[in-house]
Amino acid sequence: MKIVAMSDTHGKHKSFENDLISFSNENPDSMIIHSGDACYEGNKFEGEEFLDWFGKLPFKTKIFIPGNHDISFEHSYYRLDYLEMEEIAKRNNVKILINQFEKINGFNILASSHIPFLKNWAFFSEDEQRERFFEYIEQNADIVISHTPPYGIGDEAPRGYGKFEHIGCKFLKRYIDRNKPNIVINGHIHEGYGMKVINNTRVFNCSNLDGHYMSFNPITIIEI
Repeated sequence: MKIVAMSDTHGKHKSFENDLISFSNENPDSMIIHSGDACYEGNKFEGEEFLDWFGKLPFKTKIFIPGNHDISFEHSYYRLDYLEMEEIAKRNNVKILINQFEKINGFNILASSHIPFLKNWAFFSEDEQRERFFEYIEQNADIVISHTPPYGIGDEAPRGYGKFEHIGCKFLKRYIDRNKPNIVINGHIHEGYGMKVINNTRVFNCSNLDGHYMSFNPITIIEI
């Protein structure tokens, strides 16, 4: 089976529409996954527009994991906005996964929107919350979808004057080391775009925009 993955489109998702439709026509049983930051400002109008667009793509299975820019999907603080987004997603046959374990199309999928460091953004969580979440999940996932990358793998964020800092999730990395999923799909750190292999687990950073929100990285095609 083939998966097309994307992330961090920040309102520019329509730029990839032709490529996505072409891929779907050639691979009718494929799955599409967006691992967060579909929005730029994060208001519910952006969220609704994205879900309507995403839902019209000709894929049988469409999965969206919100990121820190997707504020209207933050069910803990923006409950009414989230309920509205959930209703729109159902109408468009889009599965929104937030910090949960699901079996979809025969695959065990672990989804995480947990965000370290960015306290004033959606889905921020303290170390204790993320540690409990990843320790509680004992099942082995075939696919892990996380907005944040695992610590030390495509997670270096620029901090000025040529300096970079690792801001990935250590507890996600621990889960990967322990449970050895087949693939990990993430985004968040635009500069980390690409694929790395860690102990036979393929880790894909699928960020579609560069660090300046300008240049476009291609959609990511994964075979599983």
